[in-house]
This record gives sequence, structure tokens and C-alpha cells, in this order.
Amino acid sequence: MVEALINKMAAEWKEKLEKRQEARLSELERKKQERAEQLRPEENPELLLSIFATEKATIEKILCDLGGLERNVLRERLEDATKMLQKLQKFVSDSFTFLPSYDIKSMQTDINKLQLELNDKRDSLMPKKKFAFSKKKQTKESQEMNFNKDQDGKQNEVTLCKDTFVTQETNVVTGQQISSHENDLFEKDISFSNLKECTLTLYGSPLALQLEKLESCRVFCGPVSGSVFINNCKDCIFVFPCQQLRVHDTVKCQFYLHVTSRAIIEDCHDLGFSQFNWKYEGMDGHFKASRLDCTKNNWQLVDDFNWLKTEEQSPNWYIISDESKVICWDLKS
Repeated sequence: MVEALINKMAAEWKEKLEKRQEARLSELERKKQERAEQLRPEENPELLLSIFATEKATIEKILCDLGGLERNVLRERLEDATKMLQKLQKFVSDSFTFLPSYDIKSMQTDINKLQLELNDKRDSLMPKKKFAFSKKKQTKESQEMNFNKDQDGKQNEVTLCKDTFVTQETNVVTGQQISSHENDLFEKDISFSNLKECTLTLYGSPLALQLEKLESCRVFCGPVSGSVFINNCKDCIFVFPCQQLRVHDTVKCQFYLHVTSRAIIEDCHDLGFSQFNWKYEGMDGHFKASRLDCTKNNWQLVDDFNWLKTEEQSPNWYIISDESKVICWDLKS
């Protein structure tokens, strides 16, 4: 009799525990569903990943279907892919706080691969004109750049003209002042590489700017309507406004920045950031042409993909102190 009573009480207790567990799980599911319904679309992780996958697939298809196109159509498709990739990068930056770190890292890896594929397609299908630093005198008809010489006859400045880009792949250009102006830059994808101790001044609004393998250089640029991509640079100063900034494998550099999204760094250290403070005649018009928001500057918001602790700032970048920042720029020094 006692044993039967004990068994009955145990069964009732087990039933109560099971019902309590079911109720708890049901309440958790209800709260989870409630939170999901309250999330704004831009905060929903599943939706964010789905949007990224769709946009990525669209860009991949564009890059896959470039063969056999006429040059004008090819140029348009490449520009479309560039703009879509820039928007996708901004999307990842804006999603930084709503996704786990491994998703952000994976998305950034995919974007880097797409950028490399886009660069390869552009270089192979629409190669840019190149120039080399030469001491030969050029005729007016064939002139693609102008060298200003000092009293010793040394070339100390290069003015880039239409459809001319620096793409030095083997030789390092040292100690030059390189400049370009509005008509040579507007809505173009500009790239420079292998420069040392040079001053690069771009008075205009390019679509995108790529800088690679620069050492002890200074780069001044007008408003970039899309992305600035910097790779493998050292001891440089960068001064420009842009929509997006991505920096890879870069050390001991300073940025005087106006950026409307969040800057992204990866595999970098000792990077300083301050507000953009350069001015030249015509810059206001270039800001309007670039469609950058003059009132929105996130220069102090830097996402380090090697430091995903949101509660602590990455040790790989810092804010330039008021005592250390440059106030007035001497472009000839």
C-alpha cells in the first residue's frame, strides 16, 4: 500500500515536471518569436544573411557573363559590379553589430574574393594605359604627362592626364610629386602602386581609389564617391573623403578622414585616425558631384576584423591627439 502511494506521488511529480518543462519551452519559443517580430528588418540575422547571399550571387553572375561583350557594354557592366560591390561592403559594415563575428568574417572574405575577381576581370578585359617615368622629351601631340623640372633638371612632378593611371608593377617610383585634376578623375576607378616617398594629389572626385605598396607617401584626394581600398602600405599619410574605407596589411599610417560608413581594417596595426581637414578650390563642387553627405562623418568609427570584442576598442588603431595632428598641409614638402 505504501509502495503504491509512493509510486503514485512520483508519477504525479514527474507529470508536473514535464508540464512545467513544456510550459517553459513554450514560453521561451513565444518570447523568441516575439523578439523576432519586434526586430527591424535590418536587425534580423537570417534576413541579413539572405540579402547578402542574393547580392553576392548577382555580382558573381555579372562577372561570369562578361565574355564577348562590346567595350561600351563591358564598361557599363564593370561599373555596375563595382557599385554593387561597394553597396555590399556598406551593407556588411552596417550589419556589424547584428551578426556573430564568424558571419562578419565570412562575409568580408567573400567580398575580398569578389574584389580580386573584379580587379582581374577589369585588368584582363579592359587594361588601363600605363606610363613609365622617362627622360625623353615628349611632343605636344603625344604628351600624356607633364614633368616640371627643378633647377638641376630633375623631374619632380608628374601631372596625370586623361585615361592615364599609375600601375607600376615592378619598379618602385621614388620621390615624385604626382597630381591629377577633375576631368581625369570624375567617376573613374583610379589605382596607384609601388610608390615611395611620393606626394600624390588628386583634385577631383573619382569613383574608387586603390592604393597598394606605398611607403612613406602622402596621399591627398577629393571626395571619392565609392570605396577607397588600401593594401600593404607603410608609414603613409592619407587625407580624403569617401563613402567606404577598407585597409589591409597596413602599418604605421595616419588617416585624416571623412567617411559616411564605418572604416574597416584587417591585419593592420598602429593606424591613427583624425578628421578630414584639407581644402582646395572646387572641393565643394566635387562633394556635390560625389553625392557624399557632408554632414555625416564617421571618422572615429573603425571596425577591426581582427578584433571582434565590441565592448573594447581594438589596440590596432587610435585617435590622433590634438597635439600630434597636422593642422596645415604643405603639399610641396
